[in-house]
Formats: sequence, C-alpha cells, structure tokens
Amino acid sequence: MSRSRHWFDDWTTIQDPATAAEFAVFCTEEGCGERFIVKDSQAEAEAWTFNHTRDTGHLHFWQTFGHAIIVGTPPGAVLAGRLARQERAGR
Repeated sequence: MSRSRHWFDDWTTIQDPATAAEFAVFCTEEGCGERFIVKDSQAEAEAWTFNHTRDTGHLHFWQTFGHAIIVGTPPGAVLAGRLARQERAGR
C-alpha cells in the first residue's frame, strides 16, 4: 500500500463572486464557424443555438462554460487560523 500527502488539504476553491460566469457556443458544422459568447446567461446561449439551427439547419455545436475561482482556506481550517494569527501579528 502506498501513502501520499496532499499538500492542498487546507485549501479550497470557490467561485469568485465579483465575476460572472461565461457561456460559449460554437457551431462545428464544416465551413460555418459561427460562435456566441455571453456572460451569465445560459438561457441566451441555448436560445442562440436553437435559432442558429432554425436558420441554418446545423445540428453540431461545442458548448463551454467557465467561471473565475478564488483559492482560499475553508472556514475553520487549521491554515485559516494560522493565517489570521500572522495577519494580526503583522499589524
């Protein structure tokens, strides 16, 4: 049995509340290349896809979704306590 140490155990990621999610749809039909990118509206991206299909008959798309994240310590983590003590000591 092997053992491993995960050095990121005291860290977590959360979605950055200061940014909006981004949705993108790309038509992958040969020779088309149309694309639609929108902030914070999956419904708009889906509507564009349906309208593009209606107008062109194209059925193949690539859809992506992404959002910014922040790496930090989870509430109550040992590392969070250490960082808070260091911050207070630095004042």
